[in-house]
Amino acid sequence: MYIILNAEMEDAVYKGLESMGLTGSDGIYFWLGLYQDLDDSEYKEPGREEDNWGGWKWVNGEYLRNTYRNWWNDGQGLIEPNNSGGAEHYAQFEFSDNGKAWNDMSIGNGQSWPLFEYSGSSEIVWGYYNSDGSEEIISDVTTTSYEVESLTETRTYFVKVTTNGVECITEKTVTVNPNPTAEVIPDYEFCDNIENDDDGNNGSITLTKADFDALIPSILGADQAESDYTITFYTTASDASTAQNAITFPYTSPAKPTTEPHWYVNSTEIFIRVENNTTACFNADTKFNLVIKPKPIFYEVDNIILCDDDRDGRVGGFDLTLRSDELRSGNSTTDPDDEDNQSSTDFTITYHTSLEDANNLDSTGIENPDNFTIEQDNSQTIYFRIVKTSGSYSGCFVTGEAFDIIVEPLPVANDVTIARQCDGDADDESQDGLYPFDTSDIQTTLLAGQTDVTTYYYYKDADNNDVLIGNELPNPFVSGSQIITIQVENNTPQKCYDETTLEFIVDDSPETYAVVIDSKCDDGPSDIDGYSEFDTSTITQTLLTNPETSQTQSLDLYTVEYEYVNENGATVTAAELPNPFNTKTQTVKATVTNKLNGNCVISENIQFTVNPLPVIVNNLVTIKQCDDGEGAENDGITLHDLTESQLLFSNNYDNEIFEYYEDNELTNKIENPEAFYNDPLYDEIWVKITSEDGCERITKTQNGDDRLKIEITVGASQISPTFMEDENTFYTVCDDSPATNQDGISIFPNENIKDVYDKLIASRAIFQEQNIRVTLHTQKDDANTGNNPIDITQDFSNVTPNTQEIWARIINIDVSEGDLQCLGFAQVAELYVEPRPVAYPVTIERQCDGGAGDDSQDGIYPFDTSNIVTTLLTNPDTGVIQDESILTITYFNEDGTEIPAASFAPTFETTSQTITIRVERDPSYPNITNPDGLCYDETTLEFIVDDTPEINPVVIAPHCDGDDGNDDRDGFDQFDTSTLTADLLGPNQSLDDYEISFLYTDEDGNLLSAPELRNPFNTKTQTVVVTLTNKLNTTCPATYNIDFVVNPLPEFTVDDATIVCLNLPPIPIGVVSADAEYTYTWTHTDLNGNNTPFPSTEDTIFIGVGGTYYVTATTTDGTNCSRTLSIEVEESEIATVTIDDITVEDLTNDNNNTITIDTANLGIGDYEFAIDDPNGPYQNEPFFENVRPGIHTIYIRDKNDCGIAQIDVSVIGYKKFFTPNGDGIHDTWRILGIREDFQPNSRVYIFDRYGKLLKELDPVTEGWDGTYLGRPMPQTDYWFRVFLQDGREFKGHFSLIRRK
Repeated sequence: MYIILNAEMEDAVYKGLESMGLTGSDGIYFWLGLYQDLDDSEYKEPGREEDNWGGWKWVNGEYLRNTYRNWWNDGQGLIEPNNSGGAEHYAQFEFSDNGKAWNDMSIGNGQSWPLFEYSGSSEIVWGYYNSDGSEEIISDVTTTSYEVESLTETRTYFVKVTTNGVECITEKTVTVNPNPTAEVIPDYEFCDNIENDDDGNNGSITLTKADFDALIPSILGADQAESDYTITFYTTASDASTAQNAITFPYTSPAKPTTEPHWYVNSTEIFIRVENNTTACFNADTKFNLVIKPKPIFYEVDNIILCDDDRDGRVGGFDLTLRSDELRSGNSTTDPDDEDNQSSTDFTITYHTSLEDANNLDSTGIENPDNFTIEQDNSQTIYFRIVKTSGSYSGCFVTGEAFDIIVEPLPVANDVTIARQCDGDADDESQDGLYPFDTSDIQTTLLAGQTDVTTYYYYKDADNNDVLIGNELPNPFVSGSQIITIQVENNTPQKCYDETTLEFIVDDSPETYAVVIDSKCDDGPSDIDGYSEFDTSTITQTLLTNPETSQTQSLDLYTVEYEYVNENGATVTAAELPNPFNTKTQTVKATVTNKLNGNCVISENIQFTVNPLPVIVNNLVTIKQCDDGEGAENDGITLHDLTESQLLFSNNYDNEIFEYYEDNELTNKIENPEAFYNDPLYDEIWVKITSEDGCERITKTQNGDDRLKIEITVGASQISPTFMEDENTFYTVCDDSPATNQDGISIFPNENIKDVYDKLIASRAIFQEQNIRVTLHTQKDDANTGNNPIDITQDFSNVTPNTQEIWARIINIDVSEGDLQCLGFAQVAELYVEPRPVAYPVTIERQCDGGAGDDSQDGIYPFDTSNIVTTLLTNPDTGVIQDESILTITYFNEDGTEIPAASFAPTFETTSQTITIRVERDPSYPNITNPDGLCYDETTLEFIVDDTPEINPVVIAPHCDGDDGNDDRDGFDQFDTSTLTADLLGPNQSLDDYEISFLYTDEDGNLLSAPELRNPFNTKTQTVVVTLTNKLNTTCPATYNIDFVVNPLPEFTVDDATIVCLNLPPIPIGVVSADAEYTYTWTHTDLNGNNTPFPSTEDTIFIGVGGTYYVTATTTDGTNCSRTLSIEVEESEIATVTIDDITVEDLTNDNNNTITIDTANLGIGDYEFAIDDPNGPYQNEPFFENVRPGIHTIYIRDKNDCGIAQIDVSVIGYKKFFTPNGDGIHDTWRILGIREDFQPNSRVYIFDRYGKLLKELDPVTEGWDGTYLGRPMPQTDYWFRVFLQDGREFKGHFSLIRRK
C-alpha cells in the first residue's frame, strides 16, 4: 500500500486521484499504508505528537515519528488521530471534503479503498482531443513533461502511463482566454461650469470617478459583467495600451484656447482600457470624445419700479418680460458692438423667485411673468435661467440675479382734524354759521416730518368740482361746515401720492330751566344716616321745558348728565338720576350738551334737602343708688328725678320733648318724673323723644331692638351688730412655729374662715336677693377699703400674734361703681393661737459594739440617760427650765411603740436607733375646742452602735503589654477597675457607710491617693494600697495590698512584602530575627478574604499563592504573651496566550500590517511585549505596527520575572520582486505567512501579463523559481491571485529581476 514520505509525493497522489474524479464529496476514501501497531512498546492512544505518535508505522516498518505527517486539524478542537470509535488504528487519505489531510479509522469501514503503489516498467503516451473529440497522438514525445505550443483555441491534453500492463490516464485542459470587448460610445457631453475654476466659459470642468464609472455599462455591453473587468481611462492611446498614466480623480479637462469666442465647443479624446480581472487580458482600442459645451451669457439690466398702492409693500402688474431682450442680448450700452447676440429662438428665458428654483430644471419659473405680483415687502430680487433650447450643442443653461422689482412707498397724508366750534364763540355773538378756524398746525400734522413732497388743498364748488385753495391753508380760515380734500405727492418721477380730508363744523348751544325739589325727613332704612328717597321721574322733562312756551328740547339733539354723590360717597355722572333717589342733602349738577359738539354745554344746580331725626347718644341710661336706711329701712327703695337723664339721651335735649312710661308698650305714662320711687332693688323706665320737626324716636336706630329706657338699681348692704354672739364665730389652734421661736402666728384651716363667710350670707334674706360681693379682712381699715381680702379657699395664717380679729365687707356689685359704694362692714369673728412647750435637742455619744467591756458583737449598748429630761426642758441659751407641772413627757421607739418612763432612766439599753420624745402643754382656752388637741413639741435622740469594716481579698490577673489595643512596647496596659471597689467591699458593705482610698503611682510617676482607681487603670507593674474606713467612726481603719502586673510581648521581625509566581515552585517567607525563644503559629488570608490556618509551627514557611500571611509569636516563660505580624504576598504568573488572543490586520491598503494582543485572558501578571526576539526590546503596549509579512513570534514577559510566553503569528503578504540568479538571496517568490500550521491549503496562481497561467504554486513550498516548463521566464512584471484557506482572496503583481 502507498507510503507518503513528503508533501510532493502526497500532492502527486492527490492529483492523480483528482484526475480520475475521485476527490471531494464522493463518499470514497483511501487507505494508506499506515497503521498503529498495538503490540509495539511505543503504542499509546490516541497516538498524537504528545504521545510521540504512539506506535503508528508505515507498512515498510518505518515509524511515523521519523517521516512526513499530515493529520487533520480543523482549528476548533477536532484533531486527528483521536480513536473516537475505540478501534481506529488505520490511516485514511482524502476523506470527506478534507483534501489531503489524514484520518484514523477502524478496519471495517467499507467506504475506504486501498491505495497501492506499483513498481515496474512504464510507457508514456502524450496526445490531445481534436474538435470532433477524437484522440490525436503527439509522436516522439515520451518524457514525463510536455511544453504546449502557442494555441489559438482551448484544447484538452492527456497523458497515458502504462505500468506493468495497467494504464493510467490524466488530462489537462489549456484554456485560451479571449480579449475583452469595448463598445463604441457616443460623445460624452457636459456643460461648462464655475464650480472648480470660477469660469463658466473656459471649456474646462472637473469630473469625479463616478462620472466616468457611469460609462462602464455602455462600454462592456450586455454580455460582460462589471465584476469580471477593470476599466481605466487615459488621455493617449499608448498610455491605454501600456496601462500607464491612467486618469486619476478628480479629473480636470483641458481649457479651450483663449482666442476662441464664448460659444466655442471644447472637445478632448479619452481612451479606454478594459482588462479581465482573472486572465489579465485587455482591450485598449476604444475611445470617446469628452465634449464641454459653453454656457449662455447674460447682461446687467435696470430695476422695475411701481408705486405702493395699498401701503403693504406689495403691488401687482410687474411685467418682467420687459427686460428679457436686454438680459439675453444686451443693449447699446452693455453690448455696443452687438457681438454676442443670443436669439430668442435658440435661447429661452424663464424668471424665478429664488436661485434654487432657477437651478431646478424641473421648475418652469414664474407662471405669468408679464403680470407678476411682488411677494416680499418693498423689494424683491428676481432670478433668471437662460437655456439654449435649440441649435447645436443645446441644453446648457446659466442662472443668476436678473434685477430687483421695487415698490416705491407712498407719501403719508396723515389724518388732520380741527376742533368743531359753537356759533357765536368767536366773540361776535353772530349766528351766521361761520367761524374763523386756527389752521396753524394743520401743515405740520399733515406731513409729520416728511420732506421732498408737495401738498395741495381743494374745496368743492356748487357743482361738486375740486377747486384748488393752494399749497397751504390760510390762517385763520373762515369757514362754515364743510369737508376739504388734501393731497401729498412725492417729488419723484413716479409722483406717487396720498390724500386725506379735513372737516370744518360750526354747531349751536342748548338751554336749561329751574327744577325745585321739596325737602324730606330722614326716613331711610337707617334713620341716622341723613338719607331719604326722592321721586326723580319728571326732573329731566322739567329741566328741558321752557315754562313760558311749554316747548321741550329734544333728547335726540342733546344729552343730559347728572353729577351727584351716591350712597357710597362716590361722585357719579349719569344720564339720569336713580328713581327713587336715596340721598343726603346735596346739590346735584345737571349738564345739557349738544350731541354734535360737546363744547356747546350749559349746567343747572338742583337742591335735595333731608331733615334729620333726633340723634340718640345712648339708648340706655343706668341709675344706681345705695339705700342708707338702718334696720327695716334698709329695703332697696329710694327717690329719683328722671328728667336729669335727658342730657344722657340727646345732645339736643333742650329742643326736644321727653316722655316716660312704666311699660314698654308706652301705655302707663309717668306723670311726675321729677319725684319717682323705684320698685325694691331694681326698676325699668321706657322713654320717647320728639324733635322740633315732630319726628319721634323710641329706639336708638330705626326699627331696632335698642329701645330708649332707664334702668334703676338700689343696693342694701348693712351687717347686724350682734352677728358674732348670734353665730358663735370664735376659733383656736396651736402655734405652728418652731417651739424654740414661737411668734403667736399659726395656720387656721380654711373651714374656719368658710364657716364665718357662710354664716354671714345666711344672716339676712335681702343679701341673697342681690348681686353682692362679700370679703373678709384681718384689719378694720382693709374691710372699709376692700384691700387685702382673705382667700377663703385656703388655710388662713393670722397676722396679729396670739389673737386675730376678722372683719367683713359687703358690696352690691350692680350698684357700686367708682366713688359710689353701697358698703356694709363689721367685725364678724375672733381667732386665738395657743402657745406650745419646747422640746430642746438632746444628744448622746455613739459607741462601738463591744465597747462596754463584754466584747459582744450583738449591736446592743447600755446608754446613760440620767440627764436627758433636764437637758430636754432647759433653754440652752438662758438656762431657764420650763414648768414641768403643766407638761407631760412621752418616749417612742423607732417603730412607734411607747417606751415606759421607768425603762428609760437612768440607763437605756438599745441597738442603733433614733427615738422620739414628745412634750405636751395643758390648754390656755379650755372653753374653746382646739381641733389639734393639746399643743406639743417633739425632738429625737439618736443612739448609735458602730461596727469595724472588713476588706475582701481581690487578685488582679496579669496583662500582656498591648492587650488594650494601644502601644505594646511601653510597659503600660489598661486594667478594668469597674468592679474593684465593689469586690473589696463585698456584698454586705456599702460606700454609703464606708470610705475607701487607693494609694498608687500614676503614668507620670506621681504618688496619688484617691477614693477610686481610674477606669480603665493604665499602669505599669505596681502594688496599690487600699484603706477602708467606717464613715461614722474613723478610729478603726482596715488596709489591703493589690498587685497589678504587665508582662512584655515577644520582639521579632519578618520578611518584607514579596511576589509569588503561580507557575513556579513555592518560595520561603518567615521570621528574620527574634529576641528570645518563641513558639510560632501561622494563618493565611487569601485574595478573596478567606482566612485559614497554615499548617506550620516553624519560623519559616514555603508558599505558592498570594494573600496575607500572619505569624504569631508566643512567649515560653509562662506569661503566654504573643505578637502577630503580617507579610503581604502578591500573585503573578507567566502569560497564557492562544491564537484566539491575537488579531492580525494584514493585506491593508496602506501596507501597515499590525498585530494586536488581547490582554483580557493573558493572566494576572503585569506583562510587556516583544516580537521575534526573546531578549527584546520589550514594550508595554500589546500592539505592533508596520510588521513585515511572514511568520513572527510574539514574546510576552511577566515584569515580575514569572517567565516568558511565546506564540507564532502569521502575517500574510508577498515580496514586490525576486531575483532567481542562484545566489541564495531572493531566488524564489512565494506568499509569505503561510506554513504547514498556517493556512497550508491556500491556493496561489501566477500569470504573465497576458493572463496566461504559469504556475499553480504550493504555498508551503519554497516558492516559484521564475521558470515555466523548465525555462527561465523573462524579466518583467507577473500577476498572481491567492485564495487563502481562511476564505480571503487577493491579487497583485510582482517583478522578476534578472541579475548577473
